[in-house]
Amino acid sequence: QLSVPLNGINPGVTSLAYTEKLNKIEIPITASYEIVFRKLHYYLRAGISAAKVTRVSGEPTLQYSESNSVALRPLSGESQDMNSYRKNMLYSGIIGVGIGYNIPRGVLMFDIRYKLGLNNLVVSNKRYLNQNLINRFYYIDDDFTLNTLSFAASYYFSVYTPKKQR
Repeated sequence: QLSVPLNGINPGVTSLAYTEKLNKIEIPITASYEIVFRKLHYYLRAGISAAKVTRVSGEPTLQYSESNSVALRPLSGESQDMNSYRKNMLYSGIIGVGIGYNIPRGVLMFDIRYKLGLNNLVVSNKRYLNQNLINRFYYIDDDFTLNTLSFAASYYFSVYTPKKQR
């Protein structure tokens, strides 16, 4: 969600909140380097990711100053289809670290990953074409990338029982 103060544009409007939802199908490719020390597994991870954007929608909301709040409720726009204003593909670099702990019949893992967006999501030559957002909500797309930080905990277990060979 993006929240922008709007000073000097319209005396009754104080801020714009713009929430955008992006759906994607992503294929990450990573390689990891693991160091095992007794029951602990330490590892570093690096890689790349490509994602196909399937749907993008945005919803703007104008907030009015308190002097106008009695007469004017926040102006919320309908959900806008933003697919034509966003690029179809997203590319990211991935780095991460993790630790695993051997427990009976499995490994308990903790992982931290950071994905750095490598390309701009906005189609630059279409940023001024959405007249509804510009004229009604005072919003113009800015360039941005999608960066994410994720934490994960997992448990891997064996579904087989190995037998010693003689």
